[in-house]
Amino acid sequence: NRNPVDIIRTLAHELVHYAQGERGELDGGSWHTGSPEENQAHEQAGIMMREFDSKFPQFHLYQKNQSKFH
Repeated sequence: NRNPVDIIRTLAHELVHYAQGERGELDGGSWHTGSPEENQAHEQAGIMMREFDSKFPQFHLYQKNQSKFH
Protein backbone atom coordinates (compact mmCIF):
# COMPACT_ATOMS: atom_id res chain seq x y z
CA ASN A 1 0.00 0.00 0.00
CA ARG A 2 2.88 2.39 -0.58
CA ASN A 3 2.28 5.60 -2.44
CA PRO A 4 3.71 5.31 -5.99
CA VAL A 5 5.79 8.45 -5.36
CA ASP A 6 7.48 6.70 -2.41
CA ILE A 7 8.27 3.73 -4.62
CA ILE A 8 9.75 5.95 -7.35
CA ARG A 9 11.85 7.87 -4.81
CA THR A 10 13.12 4.61 -3.31
CA LEU A 11 14.07 3.41 -6.78
CA ALA A 12 15.94 6.67 -7.45
CA HIS A 13 17.73 6.34 -4.10
CA GLU A 14 18.78 2.77 -4.87
CA LEU A 15 19.93 3.72 -8.36
CA VAL A 16 22.31 6.22 -6.75
CA HIS A 17 23.67 3.38 -4.61
CA TYR A 18 24.06 1.25 -7.73
CA ALA A 19 26.10 4.00 -9.39
CA GLN A 20 28.18 4.41 -6.22
CA GLY A 21 28.90 0.67 -6.27
CA GLU A 22 29.88 0.76 -9.93
CA ARG A 23 32.37 3.52 -9.09
CA GLY A 24 33.74 1.52 -6.15
CA GLU A 25 32.56 4.07 -3.58
CA LEU A 26 30.71 1.70 -1.23
CA ASP A 27 32.21 -0.06 1.75
CA GLY A 28 30.93 -1.92 4.80
CA GLY A 29 29.69 1.23 6.54
CA SER A 30 28.19 2.99 3.53
CA TRP A 31 24.65 2.01 4.43
CA HIS A 32 24.66 3.69 7.84
CA THR A 33 22.36 6.66 8.38
CA GLY A 34 24.41 9.83 8.03
CA SER A 35 27.20 8.26 6.00
CA PRO A 36 28.36 10.35 3.02
CA GLU A 37 27.11 7.68 0.61
CA GLU A 38 23.67 7.52 2.22
CA ASN A 39 23.39 11.31 2.35
CA GLN A 40 24.35 11.53 -1.32
CA ALA A 41 21.70 8.95 -2.23
CA HIS A 42 19.01 10.92 -0.37
CA GLU A 43 20.13 14.19 -1.94
CA GLN A 44 20.35 12.87 -5.49
CA ALA A 45 17.02 11.03 -5.24
CA GLY A 46 15.37 14.30 -4.20
CA ILE A 47 16.96 16.10 -7.12
CA MET A 48 15.82 13.39 -9.54
CA MET A 49 12.26 13.64 -8.23
CA ARG A 50 12.18 17.42 -8.61
CA GLU A 51 13.64 17.22 -12.13
CA PHE A 52 11.09 14.55 -13.07
CA ASP A 53 8.30 16.76 -11.77
CA SER A 54 9.61 19.71 -13.79
CA LYS A 55 9.78 17.67 -16.99
CA PHE A 56 6.48 15.84 -16.44
CA PRO A 57 4.20 18.21 -14.50
CA GLN A 58 1.13 16.20 -15.44
CA PHE A 59 2.13 13.69 -12.75
CA HIS A 60 2.36 16.34 -9.98
CA LEU A 61 4.82 14.38 -7.85
CA TYR A 62 6.13 17.39 -6.00
CA GLN A 63 4.16 20.24 -4.52
CA LYS A 64 6.06 23.47 -5.14
CA ASN A 65 4.75 25.13 -1.98
CA GLN A 66 5.69 22.25 0.30
CA SER A 67 9.00 20.67 1.17
CA LYS A 68 7.92 17.07 0.66
CA PHE A 69 6.40 14.78 -1.90
CA HIS A 70 2.74 13.83 -1.66
